[in-house]
Amino acid sequence: MVTLSMDEKPMFYLTAAGEYKLLSKPRGCWFVRRLRDINRDDYMLVRIDPPLIGQSFGLGGNDVTMLLLSTRHQGYTLYPVAKWPTYVYVARIADPKVFEADSFTRDQVQLVAWGMIFDDLEKAGARAHELEAELI
Repeated sequence: MVTLSMDEKPMFYLTAAGEYKLLSKPRGCWFVRRLRDINRDDYMLVRIDPPLIGQSFGLGGNDVTMLLLSTRHQGYTLYPVAKWPTYVYVARIADPKVFEADSFTRDQVQLVAWGMIFDDLEKAGARAHELEAELI
């Protein structure tokens, strides 16, 4: 597995505001590994900070520190991200074997939300605030 320094600036920022309250607050994302399944080869495993509270997934005190991202719209990719923001599917790893693998199956992951990634924390925060205000 790739060794990451959380002191390094995040590659981008993720928010699922308007879609999933637990991921509303923007999170820094650091690239870990590229993964594939039978349909596509452009999934990105990322480490997130702050972590996602694991209790909501039945994980007790084990928080979720890594998520799997893939683009939602045809013609877009994460390798490299060409347009900001980019709309993504957000999944959590349900089977720890995926952390050491190059590929996975549908039953090894759980779709959590639809989200957006931004190249700038301020932009991610502003969009999250805007979407949360629409829900009030």
